[in-house]
Amino acid sequence: MPDRGHCPAQLCAPFDDDRAEAIVVEAYLQLPLLPRQVDGSWVAPLKKYDHCELRLVECIAAAPSQPVLRIELLDLRTQTAIESRSCEEVEDAVAAFQAMVPVAATWTQPNTLAR
Repeated sequence: MPDRGHCPAQLCAPFDDDRAEAIVVEAYLQLPLLPRQVDGSWVAPLKKYDHCELRLVECIAAAPSQPVLRIELLDLRTQTAIESRSCEEVEDAVAAFQAMVPVAATWTQPNTLAR
């Protein structure tokens, strides 16, 4: 993904509900401005942890009942998703992001690198 300069997601040292919402909403608003991926989706970084990244993904739904948003924890070394949560609305994405922050932090601890 091309560098889009200053990423506010990297500034969230004290992590609270308002900050999580601000990060996800800002990323959501940036999605249409970002280049499409090969699969047609848009991806915006939310927070980086060592070799992992939490990101917001918007894809084109194959069926009207499928969610178009998801929060994904990506292993940057292998470019594979460690965990992904589908979201119906931006509010769901905020909750998924908050739930996945501890997962990402745990994943990057030294004793979990062998996964």
